[in-house]
Amino acid sequence: MKRLIFTFAFSLVAVNAAAKVSTTGGTLYQRDGAAAPCTSASCLSGTSSSSTVDQLRQLRSSVGGDQSPLDLFEYNKGRKQEANCSNFVTENGLGKWGKSISRNLNANDYSYLFEGTDDLRLICPSYSSLKNSEKKIIWISIINVMSIGESTCGTDPRMNRAQGPNGRLAGVIQLHSGKEHKYSPGCNKGDSKTPETTFSCTLHMMDDQLRREGKLFSRKSYWDVLRPQGVGQKFKEIKKVIGQLSICK
Repeated sequence: MKRLIFTFAFSLVAVNAAAKVSTTGGTLYQRDGAAAPCTSASCLSGTSSSSTVDQLRQLRSSVGGDQSPLDLFEYNKGRKQEANCSNFVTENGLGKWGKSISRNLNANDYSYLFEGTDDLRLICPSYSSLKNSEKKIIWISIINVMSIGESTCGTDPRMNRAQGPNGRLAGVIQLHSGKEHKYSPGCNKGDSKTPETTFSCTLHMMDDQLRREGKLFSRKSYWDVLRPQGVGQKFKEIKKVIGQLSICK
């Protein structure tokens, strides 16, 4: 085990060093416009900075596994929500809600979520190259943060009594009770009654938003937490948690 850890650490240092060297590589230009010879390691080896970063991510994943569920737990802990949000994630991995979202998410039904958007890639540059199982962690994290703002992860006793612009709100993500089906073809009337159906409807609504707006953070989003102009600038918390995930670094 010690040898494995040492080998991994040494490899990370080597790949990081290559990445740093490659950022200064490429063709150098003299004042007269003539190309000067490239002497950096990246030019000599033909390795680009993007490829070395990809190598680093692949190495970390193959040796250390995905740290991101624990990253999400630490985020919740930092906000003192680790107990309230334990249905999403615990220090041992995904909770029952996190697992439910993971099972439900698939690239056929939610193609725009898996494709991603430019504003999502700004906070998670590796998104396009992630495996589908890793992309699921991104969306679980987003819904986790949304639920903190909407219902304190389902623990707020007022969550089924709040009033929205079109009637009573209900459930973990605060959908309009009895009118859920009006917000997406993928939603059914009464979806707000259980967390599992709430998440399914939420994912469909978000997939529709990405299709229409081409943005995760849209001024026209159903949820205040996804609006850049929203009260309290809650969308910044989603940026924060995604930026903390190991798979996005």
